[in-house]
Amino acid sequence: MHFKHSWLAATMVAIIVAACAAIQAGHAQNYPTRPVKLIVPYAAGGPNDIVARLLAQRLQEALGGSFVVENLPGGGGTIGMGNAANATPDGHTLLLANQDIILQPIIRSKVPYDPFKHFAPLSLVVSGPELVTVNASLPVKDMKDLLALLKANPSKYSYASPGYGTMPHIAGEWLYGLRTESKSPTYRFRARRQRSSRCCPARLLCSRS
Repeated sequence: MHFKHSWLAATMVAIIVAACAAIQAGHAQNYPTRPVKLIVPYAAGGPNDIVARLLAQRLQEALGGSFVVENLPGGGGTIGMGNAANATPDGHTLLLANQDIILQPIIRSKVPYDPFKHFAPLSLVVSGPELVTVNASLPVKDMKDLLALLKANPSKYSYASPGYGTMPHIAGEWLYGLRTESKSPTYRFRARRQRSSRCCPARLLCSRS
């Protein structure tokens, strides 16, 4: 199955945050003293997971010890983020997060963490643009053609996203609601790789590159 794609202005920013206050300087030279858990709040095989596994390998080479990636998907990332927020604050639980860590508390009435009280930012890891992908059978060549198609066929097309409140979901709402003034249902999938495998001609795909 072939796909066409175009870029959105929105960007994905992945950062590492500790599920605790920063490690005290006096103990930093002995860090880590036991295996470090690197939580990815999304399913295995997605972009965040790939980045986390590469990062874990580099951290292990640089600091020694063991850095283990643990995938805790669900709730637009809130399940894994909540797990990290409740971890023992000793620097041995890390979280690989993107903009969802800020977006989810804004759009949900309740989340199991406070992005400002529970986490300490450590480093920017990677950033990249959002990507809109459509089935190659659609008669569009660029974003201009896609918007025209959506306006001419209100409510006919749907799109896939990894969950409510995630950046692809918000980008899809912007594309549908603000640019075309139409409403279409969202198809949410458990894992990002499922979205591309199920992208039929009547569905669009908002995804991270």
